[in-house]
Amino acid sequence: MVFGTCATRREPPAAFATAVKAAVTGGAVVTPPVGESIDAMLARLNPMFFDPAVDPIVTAKTPPPGKDILTASANNLYAGVTLADLKGFNEKYGLNSRLVKQDGKLVEEVYRAGGRYSKEITQIVTHLEAAIPYASEPMAAALRALPAASVVLLHGCCHNPTGVDLTSDNWLEVVNIVKERALVPFIDLAYQGFAEGPEPDAFAVRAFADAGVPTVISSSFSKSFSLYRERVGAITFVTGSADEAKRATSQLKRTIRSNYSNPSSHGAQIAAMILSDAELRKSWEAELTEMRERIVRMRALFVQKLATKQQARDFSFVQKQRGMFSYSGLELPRVQRLRSEFGIYVVDSGRICVAAMNENNIDYITESIAQVL
Repeated sequence: MVFGTCATRREPPAAFATAVKAAVTGGAVVTPPVGESIDAMLARLNPMFFDPAVDPIVTAKTPPPGKDILTASANNLYAGVTLADLKGFNEKYGLNSRLVKQDGKLVEEVYRAGGRYSKEITQIVTHLEAAIPYASEPMAAALRALPAASVVLLHGCCHNPTGVDLTSDNWLEVVNIVKERALVPFIDLAYQGFAEGPEPDAFAVRAFADAGVPTVISSSFSKSFSLYRERVGAITFVTGSADEAKRATSQLKRTIRSNYSNPSSHGAQIAAMILSDAELRKSWEAELTEMRERIVRMRALFVQKLATKQQARDFSFVQKQRGMFSYSGLELPRVQRLRSEFGIYVVDSGRICVAAMNENNIDYITESIAQVL
């Protein structure tokens, strides 16, 4: 894992308390321990957030004597499950589920519509449906309604799962609103290079930085460097001062220590070597361009072939989208038919992986979709 050396802006204690109370007034649920007021809770937590000398974290790798590593850790992927319970059990859904113990048996609560967080996931899908086409005014209204210091998660490019990106003008409007409302942008840059190229795909990051907005950026090299198994990426914080950077770096190190402590370095060294060598970088950018252009061709071919195989629905919007994924608009019953009748696996939301299409399977894919419409 490669980490940036900048740091995040952290509001001073008084501003943080004001933001928490504003959030509560706006409907947020904050539940202090019984008998403790919100003010008392904030005072108790204050050193953990703002005092660099305080390190209250105990890594989950070292549970107290006699304690089980799962029950003693702060993870939320297991409920009532011990390490011994996992012996001989094979998880089907991995990190896409929560493992709980019910009537002496291990049960996977899958994160999906109809499963765990069904209501929330259904709401997300509903919002995604509104993203065809992208509507800037509703997004602007939603941003303006957020209380100060809210963290806003944004995809810098190649939005997953919709494939619908903001235009440069859209981004500048978002930057202005975020700055005006004192929000904290968290930019997910997992697909840099898959829209137009590494440089133009960083437009949003530069726009926030140029506007002087404290920003968090998470980058991933999993796709652009084909290092998916190595989990290589970067976390970068843009701050307003060296003091903010110092405090944020302290918090970041604390979080790293409690999560994975010391990651393997070979994946990060591969990325660093390529990016720091002019010839290797030139070769990498050429290969990245080939990958990007192939996906663009698959989008065009997908739209073209579907148009010839059926007239029930217009899929031309897919060609306007960018990146590896597309929110197809296919409803759950049709997704289930594709899965059971044609062996085509699309997630329940209707998201399709355009990068998985090629000249050999595109006819079968489009013919199958035409059959379920």
